[in-house]
Order: sequence, then C-alpha cells, then structure tokens
Amino acid sequence: MVERLRRLQWLFERNPIYFITACTQGRRKILADARIHRRVEAFAEKGPSHGAWMGAHTLMPDHLHGFVALDGRLLLGNWMKLLKMRCPRNCGRQE
Repeated sequence: MVERLRRLQWLFERNPIYFITACTQGRRKILADARIHRRVEAFAEKGPSHGAWMGAHTLMPDHLHGFVALDGRLLLGNWMKLLKMRCPRNCGRQE
C-alpha cells in the first residue's frame, strides 16, 4: 500500500453501516402512504435472511433516509434496487 494511503486501513470497516437516501423520481410526494410504509417495514424485516439489516429510518413524502448494514452477500447498489422493487412506482401515487 502506498505510504500516504496507509491510514485508510483504519478508516474503512469490513462491514460498514451506510446512511442511505432514496428520492422519488422528480421528488414527487408519493411516499406518504400507509401501504408504502408497510412495504418498507416488511422489506426491512426480511432483510437479515439475505444479509441486510435496516436500522432506524424515516419515510418522508418524497424520500427515505435510513441506516443499512450488509454482511457481504449483497452489494449496497443491489440492496437499493431491491428496496425500490418492493415499492412499485404506482403504489400510493398521488397525481
């Protein structure tokens, strides 16, 4: 490892906890819906069997904030894709 980068071995954890933000397309306010909340909760409950733990999270009308830990079976990008699949675009749509 390059001498000036040696400090990075102390900064990066093997299994970090990520702070995620996911926004709706066009920041449309479609997430303020009990069905969406139930789907996010169900997705979080099933996560440990796939190597993902979703901790504290906040569902806002147009975005989601949360903490996620992964054990290596999933990449963060793949986890985000799965999350978005569990909340279909038309669920809770407010036009």
